[in-house]
Amino acid sequence: MRISDLAGHALGVCTVALMLAGCSGNGSSAVAPSVPASSSYALERQGAGVTPLKQDNILYTFQGGVDGAGPYAGLLAQNGQYYGTTFGGGASDGAGTAFKLSPSGAKTILYTFQGGSDAANPQAGLIAGGGGALYGDTVYGGGGPACTYGCGTVYELVPSGSGYTEKVIYAFQGGDDGAAPIGNLLIDKSGALYGTTVGGGGAAACTTTIDGIGCGTVFKLTPSSEGYTETILYSFQAGNDGIGPRGTLIADVNGALYGTTEFGGGVSACSSGSGNAGCGTVFKLTPSSAGYSETVIYRFQGGTGDGQFPRSALVAGITGFKSGRLFGATIGGGANKHGTIYELTPSGSSYTERVFYSFNGKSGPRPSDENGLYFGKCHAHPWAQPCLYGTTAGGGTAKCFCGTAFKLTAAGTETVLHSFQGGRRADGSDPRGSLVADAAGYLYGTTFGGGTRQQAGTVFKVSP
Repeated sequence: MRISDLAGHALGVCTVALMLAGCSGNGSSAVAPSVPASSSYALERQGAGVTPLKQDNILYTFQGGVDGAGPYAGLLAQNGQYYGTTFGGGASDGAGTAFKLSPSGAKTILYTFQGGSDAANPQAGLIAGGGGALYGDTVYGGGGPACTYGCGTVYELVPSGSGYTEKVIYAFQGGDDGAAPIGNLLIDKSGALYGTTVGGGGAAACTTTIDGIGCGTVFKLTPSSEGYTETILYSFQAGNDGIGPRGTLIADVNGALYGTTEFGGGVSACSSGSGNAGCGTVFKLTPSSAGYSETVIYRFQGGTGDGQFPRSALVAGITGFKSGRLFGATIGGGANKHGTIYELTPSGSSYTERVFYSFNGKSGPRPSDENGLYFGKCHAHPWAQPCLYGTTAGGGTAKCFCGTAFKLTAAGTETVLHSFQGGRRADGSDPRGSLVADAAGYLYGTTFGGGTRQQAGTVFKVSP
């Protein structure tokens, strides 16, 4: 998919609104961050049709060791291939891999991370930039001395002959700098990269031995002929502010960035790992000539009346599914205390939140979907209404409660598309990443565990 195919799809006009940041009513780009110059993870996940499968399929089972283990993130669909990462495995002390998978399940390792001053242990997936380059980030590695295993990196994979060459384009230092990036990156038309770190930023209210000092950051990497220059756009402060941004950022046509923090917000119903109160937040960073200013647009209340601990990135409602509103997921809270899908409705200069769906044990607790839920058609008819698709790390009908892939209609009705059975049945378990669809509407994802041999995870294909 090229950006020229998306002209005219802007906020208020766009069918995918904020998720495709930067388009405007006349098809031109607004202020940065604007629409990527080539396909990105977010762009590839929008609105395919649906053709039912005869059965669900495990496309690939990771073997551990040099093959890779524990794919945490979802997949990038690009040119008929699927690209992803594994958190562990590889030939260098379990520092993880980047891989490519064909629709038939043929797998190629693109790069094995080395750790140390190199990148290590990607929890995020890959996005696509210009010239066939791929970009991602890793939780550890890079050599930053403030963190036990390094403070994390942003890396680039550039096509070279029949393979790829890897380069660390930024190594986080902790302290006032960020530490431990987890979510996917966002790329704009100039090639600048935006992301979050769960640690670092220098706020003394949050301190760990692994990630150093700080409650997390939002950062930008600006390219030039000499490399990339990092700018910290915002450092979280705890208190009524957020703690620990995890999910991918999205942007609107004015260049504002939106995201979530898993903890913080000051609500006493929840306590974060650092001892600070808060059930998590949704935040907005608004650009100006002086930089970015942060606004918390919602603080989760927790308990049975609201969600708590949002790990999922935000997605924007599309036509037929309350266009102009934002949707996301929390891993806890809700009527059954198993997590929620929530909806944020614009109300003047702020937003009003409501719980759109509360998960129960069988429908699956803990929807992570750190790169956002997926909007696609509910069935194959050309005029079919859209549905939300995602995964839960637990629950389902199997005895192991190994997780689910689910569908949610605009009326709030949920269907479990697949209950994972775990490794003994050669099925996956513990899906944590977002789903992506191919042109025919089949859904693809990863499980962190399950499969045969070493329970090292799978890539699966499921029919809506």
